[in-house]
Amino acid sequence: MRGVACPPVHILLTHGLYAPQVYGGSERSLQHLAEALAALGRRVSVVVQGPPRLPEREAMNGVGVARIRQGFPWGLPSPQGLSFTRRFARRVLGPWRPDLTAAYLERIAALRPDIVNTNFGGDLGRLWAGVRALGIPVVHTLRTHKLLCLRGNMARDGGPCPRPCPACVAGCAAWREAGAQHLSGVIGISRYILEAHKAAGWAPGAPMQVIPNAVPAVLAPTPRPPPAVPLRLGYLGRLIPEKGAGRLLEAALGLGPRVTVAIAGQGPRDYVAHLTRRYARPDVWFAGFQDPGAFLAQVDVLAMPSLFPEPFGRGAIEAFAHGVPVLAARTGGLPEVVDESTGWLFDPYDPADLARCIADILDTGPDAWRARQGACLAAAQRYSPERVARATLDFYEAVLRGDI
Repeated sequence: MRGVACPPVHILLTHGLYAPQVYGGSERSLQHLAEALAALGRRVSVVVQGPPRLPEREAMNGVGVARIRQGFPWGLPSPQGLSFTRRFARRVLGPWRPDLTAAYLERIAALRPDIVNTNFGGDLGRLWAGVRALGIPVVHTLRTHKLLCLRGNMARDGGPCPRPCPACVAGCAAWREAGAQHLSGVIGISRYILEAHKAAGWAPGAPMQVIPNAVPAVLAPTPRPPPAVPLRLGYLGRLIPEKGAGRLLEAALGLGPRVTVAIAGQGPRDYVAHLTRRYARPDVWFAGFQDPGAFLAQVDVLAMPSLFPEPFGRGAIEAFAHGVPVLAARTGGLPEVVDESTGWLFDPYDPADLARCIADILDTGPDAWRARQGACLAAAQRYSPERVARATLDFYEAVLRGDI
């Protein structure tokens, strides 16, 4: 470590992908953070993987982007999703590629930043060791369960894993050793994800801090009148069993014609086909891939019925920014984002509780609706890119000073 005591002038972020390759909230969150750090006057570099069709180096909104050409032998993620075999190969075999890790380190060494903040990309254990060997402090941001679970979601058979699988305990042990040895600091996007890693004994000596994802506010959200009957419930996200779209449909449609449901998102073809066959009816709209802003303008409430512990809940913040309350499962990081002022929480493993929550929504009066919408717009401000960037920069500076 170089013993840098001054604020970082040059910050380098690593990830697997970066804009315009955006397949989920992680890529969007990283882009918002990078651009906000650059807006605060810092030099920001991003090192990611990328296909030949994209420039190897370019500047995007004040951020220098360097792409590695090593390729994706197990396939890029896609809106339709990969098979379990290909997902497993990407997660378990993909990182153990010395050529890819060496390529990340080569670009980091050439750029010589003051601090490196890893997210995804390559063999993280060897990457952390290599960065520290260059004399550069390294911080890691916990955005998912991937360092604890080979599947990456702490879920199995459409619900949460009842206990850590022996394969995950063995397969992820090396990450804990690497984290304890090499990391200068750890950021968790929620208290839940940070505590889950601490409980597993991960990186016990590293300073840790919760800093949420960044979500831009909507500059002029459209005023929203109280909903009429039928209530328009919306689901926006990956269509996989553990996300709970099927359970949402069962609960909502059991309440009769006072509720309609719009399902936006894509996923494995067999599961999507199962849902569309089972719920082929006029009060259900399978919208496919949708722009979040356009979709949220068409619903009264966004539902997040996850059956597994969500690391954060970025979709809830996007809904807040549009003045849309959220119906969320009381699991993972979601209760840190949604409360009784901005929405409703329910037990994800009790279908009757979900139905009761939807019935409560139907009974909400106009004044309570307006109060919730105002609370949503206010809550969205807490996750502004500038605010998140300043908190992140404060953490970097504390790590460099060594006073945490």
